Amino acid sequence: VTMTLTDAEIRTCEQVVSSLIADEELFRSDDLKSLRGLVSQLATSLWRKRKDKACKDTQPVRDASGPAPDSRRSGYREARCEEVAPGFSDIEVVEVKRPQFSRLLYTNPVCLLTSCGPDLRQNVMTISWLTPIDNSGRFICSMNKKRHSAAGVLHHGCFVLNVPNTSVAKTVLEVGGCSGASVDKLEQFAAALGGSCAPGWLPLGPWPPSLESSNDTGPVFALGACVAHLVVKVTADHTEHSTQDGHHILECAVLKGFVNKAYWNGSIFRPVHEATPPYLTFFGSQTLGAVSSVVDTTKSLFGLVGLQTEVDTELVK
Repeated sequence: VTMTLTDAEIRTCEQVVSSLIADEELFRSDDLKSLRGLVSQLATSLWRKRKDKACKDTQPVRDASGPAPDSRRSGYREARCEEVAPGFSDIEVVEVKRPQFSRLLYTNPVCLLTSCGPDLRQNVMTISWLTPIDNSGRFICSMNKKRHSAAGVLHHGCFVLNVPNTSVAKTVLEVGGCSGASVDKLEQFAAALGGSCAPGWLPLGPWPPSLESSNDTGPVFALGACVAHLVVKVTADHTEHSTQDGHHILECAVLKGFVNKAYWNGSIFRPVHEATPPYLTFFGSQTLGAVSSVVDTTKSLFGLVGLQTEVDTELVK
């Protein structure tokens, strides 16, 4: 339907959809439960309509008789029709190079792990037992066997690690305090988590996807409100060799890494400016920490500061 709309009609639809999504109480009400998926699809369709028009208007023009531009030449960047999803236009996305993948995990960030069950139902869990074992994104993940997400992670062999900042600290603990077996976390925490998107803040597309149409990474999705997305593949299950009977011990590899540029200075994963909200790490004993850009002038190290929350500690399970 959106393909037949004029620019003015598209703007009107965008305003209606934006207003509806902005009213959290109305959007999450029972009356609109059956329409939430349709609204999401409409938002994506509107975005694609604008993207197609923008691509036609921004393709580089060159003399057919001359040589093709060299994309490696300084100052030249090929036109890309790939843009961020609706609602994330203020995010400048950086795709991290493979030799720097593990730098996204060095500070032991608290992560929201997004995965799909065998039935492709989306779920999210809080996790922090992640240990890099080289510089290229290979790491060990310890996951409680009782976690609802475990079955889907083992079934599909893929997931996304989303790194949240302090603005959603309470939600991170609430996510860890309930089970996806009884709660639709993506629906319950949709507003705080920024909704679902494809890794790199791209439009997610129709869900559930067909397994045939899934790319090499498998059926994965990310969270819009987080500051980094790590697309992960499970490469080996070492559980049978572990003395820890209650946990899966998984060897994993980061396939792709995307960071909000406000948290990446080209080599280090941390807030670039003091005004940028810190992202979360874990100190243990049910205490969250925050990775900030404040420099300790005596040691020249970026600070790890304690984070006080008003969340009941019983939420951490």
